[in-house]
Amino acid sequence: MTEYEFVSLSAEMAQIYQGINETALAILTGYLLIAHYIGKELSFGQVSFVNLLFVINQVVLFFTGQEKGDVGAYFESEARKLNPEIPFREVVQGETGLPIAELTYILVTLAALAFMWRVRHPKTE
Repeated sequence: MTEYEFVSLSAEMAQIYQGINETALAILTGYLLIAHYIGKELSFGQVSFVNLLFVINQVVLFFTGQEKGDVGAYFESEARKLNPEIPFREVVQGETGLPIAELTYILVTLAALAFMWRVRHPKTE
């Protein structure tokens, strides 16, 4: 493949990755709205179903994003092998950038589940 093709594929993977993040944010927002507005009124079966769908979607989007990010990085590295002067936008990730993003994604998912729990089981004073 030519360097142009590698650069083009890398940019396409970045767009797909961005779309995955947008989808995850939309699903998170929907879940939080459900929890806030009707969480108390849902039966145990309904909450279990909503939680299951939310967790499955988050897991699928997490691993899909990981795969697209890895593929995009591969295409970028192959393009750099052909021409080290290719002006990619530099992203400072290093060894901690990506794990911090992954950890944040997991913590946000767990916080959303905790929010649903708190809505359904409020503290009594």
